[in-house]
Amino acid sequence: MSHEPQRDDARRIRLMRIVALLGKESRQMMRDKSTVTLGVILPIVLLFIFGFGLSLDVREVPVAVVVENASPETRDLFTHLSLSKTFSPVVVRSPQDAETLLREGTVNAMVRHQDKTAGGDDAFQIVVNGRDSNLARISSRYLEGAITAWSAPQTQVFLSSLTDEPIGWAESETRVWYNDALLSRYFLIPGVTVLIMTLIGALLTALVVAREWERGTFEAIIATPVLPSEILIGKTLPYFALGMIGLILCLLASSFIFHVPMRGALGLVIGVSAVYLTVSLGIGLLISATLKNQFLASQSVLIVCFMPTLMWSGFVFDLKSAPMVAYYIAYLFPATWYVELLQTLLLAGNVPEIVVRDGIILMLYAVFFLALAKAKIKKSLE
Repeated sequence: MSHEPQRDDARRIRLMRIVALLGKESRQMMRDKSTVTLGVILPIVLLFIFGFGLSLDVREVPVAVVVENASPETRDLFTHLSLSKTFSPVVVRSPQDAETLLREGTVNAMVRHQDKTAGGDDAFQIVVNGRDSNLARISSRYLEGAITAWSAPQTQVFLSSLTDEPIGWAESETRVWYNDALLSRYFLIPGVTVLIMTLIGALLTALVVAREWERGTFEAIIATPVLPSEILIGKTLPYFALGMIGLILCLLASSFIFHVPMRGALGLVIGVSAVYLTVSLGIGLLISATLKNQFLASQSVLIVCFMPTLMWSGFVFDLKSAPMVAYYIAYLFPATWYVELLQTLLLAGNVPEIVVRDGIILMLYAVFFLALAKAKIKKSLE
């Protein structure tokens, strides 16, 4: 019982040290305009750049429609393509004129409709400029779909019984779940949010310990009785609060500017984002405590965090189309799990299997990187 007052005094003194460190770091953060800019202005700038500048949607693709004879079918096809937001058709009189426009880059595709053959079928020729493979692949599929919709408004599939006796016709109907408008920003904006949370968390904390070493103020901290765990808390919480402000700005812009749906629970979105922000803060502190140089730390964040998040997280490119080795390496990065989790919560809703699995993995990453950062923050001049 005699030791209880001493334990209470030790806890109170430790709490006072943590509060003092938090106050010191918060005042320093607010005085540093670049820190506030990175935490508040950077999210808005990146959202507008990626949200409006990056799009995988195919719109107003110039297409040459070869009209060798002014048949009603050809005119109807031209009208059908003109009414589509995907294509911007122009009329040419011969295939040679269309090829010339393709070589010059004036159009990205050509469509040639031939009269019905002897068998009674319409014949179409589609030629697509393949210099941009992604645009060529999407344009060819869109053209095939548009021609199919024009030539056969309802695709009918003949059904037969086991005795090959006809039993009737069935109409096929295609449904797109979670993104029925097929807008790429629904897919990209969650990824941009992940990119912003990575930069805010890792870049801000990658400079704090290194800045203390360069200015010589970390030696004064070493001379105090503060513990490494208290330094870790004091360096983390202020930037965690700043990162959550950036997250709220991202979610507001996502909902009210880009109109991305939020089908999952808002509390889950904020909760898993807070866990991932903690992961990013831990990575930044680990880099800062290891390198002790602001320039090297900032460059390391770009290589270790920014580039993998941009290229290997599934934010822009589908991981299933990557080589098998790259596919498995991508899942070593925390951002890959957060991209999958955030896209699921925003577009599909609360999917328990994904939310629980990815949430637990992000928590393990948070504990791992914070433990490494604490081990690297040593009260020593070495």
